[in-house]
Amino acid sequence: WSLAAGRAPRARGELVLDRVVAEEHGLEVGSTVSYRGTRLDVVGLSRGTTAWMTPLAFATRATLNSLNRQPRTASFFLVRPRDGVAPAALAARIERAVPGVSALTRDEAAANDRRLYTDAFKGPLLAMVAIAFAVAILVIGLTVYGSTSERSREYATLKAIGLRNGPLLRLAGGQAAALALTGTVAGTLLAFAAVRAASALAPKYLIAVTVESVALIAIAALVMALVAAFLPARYLARLDPATAFRQ
Repeated sequence: WSLAAGRAPRARGELVLDRVVAEEHGLEVGSTVSYRGTRLDVVGLSRGTTAWMTPLAFATRATLNSLNRQPRTASFFLVRPRDGVAPAALAARIERAVPGVSALTRDEAAANDRRLYTDAFKGPLLAMVAIAFAVAILVIGLTVYGSTSERSREYATLKAIGLRNGPLLRLAGGQAAALALTGTVAGTLLAFAAVRAASALAPKYLIAVTVESVALIAIAALVMALVAAFLPARYLARLDPATAFRQ
């Protein structure tokens, strides 16, 4: 996290709030809030710490222990390895030295948090993705099929002069792949524009478009293209070369 205004908490009763949450509730640096009957002074605002259900706030450990009525406790400790010490190796050493303690690297802890927040929505999201995948295959397939049907005489001419089904099928498959990749590029650009618009209109909804997600979409688009190419492929395989000579 990083500060957008003010300073970090240093004493008991001091609090740093996410700036989006603070704006929603009309709070700023110098405001006072009450939590569990305790007065807390807002000494700073943070950026990059908002979320739909779990915006973050920061205070000293003494403040948190007092609010939770659990003195001298901590949920976790952050440990920085010395230069030349691998985080994974240090985590393994900690687990061997301190029984009953789980030691995780930063990446492992982040992956656990992502699973915690996404597992509740995984089922509906997978259903939506499956429906979108099926619709995309149909759209690409029907588009390629329509284009192939419109140029049936051209394909029939190619078959009449000796072009076999294999090259024709590769031609239809290439057309399907080109449509899929063009759609992927256009969709990615629209996604970036939508993310910027959503961040401006509703900043508490964090949306991340990563290189990995774009690559996954491109691979999915190619798979869609291959599946969708079966529609025109069957049409081309049955196409009569004599069609080229009919009026």
